[in-house]
Formats: sequence, C-alpha cells, structure tokens
Amino acid sequence: MLVTIEVLGIPPLVVPTAALVFFLHTVANDAATVFFYSMRVFLHSILSIFFRSIEVVGAENIPTKGPVIFTGNHSNQFVDGLQVTMSEAPVNA
Repeated sequence: MLVTIEVLGIPPLVVPTAALVFFLHTVANDAATVFFYSMRVFLHSILSIFFRSIEVVGAENIPTKGPVIFTGNHSNQFVDGLQVTMSEAPVNA
C-alpha cells in the first residue's frame, strides 16, 4: 500500500490521519452506542465469570412494546439489573 501512496503522490501520514479522523468522528457521533456496546462487552465478561449458565424463565411474559418495570425481590437484586443491561437491545429510558 505504501508504494501505491507514493505513486499517487499522497504523503504517508495522510492515510493514518484520515483513519484516525474517521474513527473519532464515528465515536463522537455515535458515543451512546459505542458506550453501550463497550459496557455490554465488559459486563458480559464479568457476569460470565460468576454465572456460567443463566436460565431465563418467563421471557415470553415481557411485552415487546410499551414500558416495563423490572424489580428485584431479594438481596442480590443488583445482579438482576446487570442481567437486564445485558439484554439483546438497548433499553430506552
């Protein structure tokens, strides 16, 4: 690729600079999505250490449209919040 850049007369730093600008532009315009998927990867890693298998019971009772309130009824309710965060789609507040 370097030979092609030199043949075209493009300075060598233009390509990496353009890639960096494109990356920063994508992150800045889509920061919420980047944050969501970054946290999802991090939390999935943490949860997979402590919980090897999770059985979901009653998922068919969760409505696909409209508001939903998830509440914990035991002392370990914060893990439930992490599991909801790890759901398939972002939760819109």
